[in-house]
Amino acid sequence: MKNNKLYYYGTDIDVRLGDKVTYKEWGLFNKEATVVYLPGQSEIHKNIGDDQWAIELNDSKELIIMPFFPHYDPYTLKKIKFIARGTTDSVHENEVIN
Repeated sequence: MKNNKLYYYGTDIDVRLGDKVTYKEWGLFNKEATVVYLPGQSEIHKNIGDDQWAIELNDSKELIIMPFFPHYDPYTLKKIKFIARGTTDSVHENEVIN
């Protein structure tokens, strides 16, 4: 897996914009989320670097931004699990991020 792709931990499933995932918050609760920013697949955003990727929690719309270094570590955190492929909606370049 020597490329610019990020994979879900322990799998050969690559992360794609729009993927439906679960995110284990505080080690207790699985929350549904969507991949909304991924370098190389998303419009460049002034507040998110090309060394970061992001998911949005479906219930609170909170953005979780994480490091993106696929050459160093090609896997997501263990607490993120793939559910299904989704649409390719992303965080747009002028969208305000809190």
